[in-house]
Amino acid sequence: MNSFIHLLKQSAVWPLYPVGATFLLLLVGATLLLSANKKAGIFFILAAGIVLFVFSLPWTGFTLLHRLEVEAGPYGEPAKLRAAGVRYIVVLNNGLASESRLLEGIRLWREMPNTQLVLSRRTLNSVDARADGLRRFGVPREALLILEPQALDTADEVTLFKPIVGSEPFALVTSAFHMPRAVQLFRGKGARPIPCPCEFDNNRLSTHELFVPSFSNLEYSKLALHEYYGRLFYWIKDRTLSSSE
Repeated sequence: MNSFIHLLKQSAVWPLYPVGATFLLLLVGATLLLSANKKAGIFFILAAGIVLFVFSLPWTGFTLLHRLEVEAGPYGEPAKLRAAGVRYIVVLNNGLASESRLLEGIRLWREMPNTQLVLSRRTLNSVDARADGLRRFGVPREALLILEPQALDTADEVTLFKPIVGSEPFALVTSAFHMPRAVQLFRGKGARPIPCPCEFDNNRLSTHELFVPSFSNLEYSKLALHEYYGRLFYWIKDRTLSSSE
């Protein structure tokens, strides 16, 4: 996917996220107020406030993310991976989360030294590290397989990694909330990922915070919605392609 199409795709889904939806509802409401349709204008402005409030609640983001993390399963177990004949540990990129994912990949590799860590160049760049820098973690250069092409999203990463792993089982490392969609995409290409999630957030909520809104919770809600929208998109895409064959 080129950068322009990626930007267009991101712009198209922006109104489906809490902040985007709030902005559009406010815009419609203000326009209706200025056109003397006060009742409709007030309705849209109130709807904007409700959307912003609901999705900024800890309970909302926690519930949406928790469902994804439960589906992702537990941390990867090296003994089970060895028994499955795993040779590759694929680590997906996600900007700031890439460091956590990389460290989880290294943890698995340390207990499976005959495997290879498969990374994209963007994963290393996003944590400001290079192959030489990984030596401090005890990972030799020959244990790394670093792919050069830039992947802009998960679908690009699947296309990038699939020729390497083929149809054999491999350990897939990514954030727990992202794991269900990543597995869906790899399996859609005939790959056999074994989920090895990391960066669990489902224990962060305490009872007294249930109804205290914050901007950080908007980000949690957006992360979860991004995953649900992505899964829905690929589900529709698969059904459309199947019906046209």
